[in-house]
Amino acid sequence: MADTLLSVGILDDKGSSKRANIFLPGTMTLAQIQGWSDVYVPLLDAVDDGKISDAQVTFGLTLPGGLKGSPVADSTVRRGADFTFLNASRYKWPAYIPAWSLTYIIAGEIDVVSTPVSDFLSAYTAGLVVGGTTYQPVNGFSFDLTALSKSKEAFRK
Repeated sequence: MADTLLSVGILDDKGSSKRANIFLPGTMTLAQIQGWSDVYVPLLDAVDDGKISDAQVTFGLTLPGGLKGSPVADSTVRRGADFTFLNASRYKWPAYIPAWSLTYIIAGEIDVVSTPVSDFLSAYTAGLVVGGTTYQPVNGFSFDLTALSKSKEAFRK
């Protein structure tokens, strides 16, 4: 079965939006993906200055409560965080998170040891528990993301 793409919309202070994408195993049910999203999206919201506007897996997901009601002032989806993850393939897997919080950028580097950031990254490399089962994100070729290889501040159009 093909992997499932979870796509989260992020709105910045200027009204621009971008998407943060993550692949999940194609064997997950809609209820399992919703459960995973309910745990993951608050982790993303905690490390991002933008406003989470929606989450989609070909169909819309209900966003969990407690998220920001509006973007942080001066946030922009053009500035974000680039992450590269190791996996069992010979190719590293990238993830770009738009409107990454300036709180967690130090001299162009991502502060990966702060609790909100390490919790967020753990969702990628260790997975999240939904209904007693751990579900871990995969790359586009169904390999688990095993460790963070690299992280840095990034600027994109």
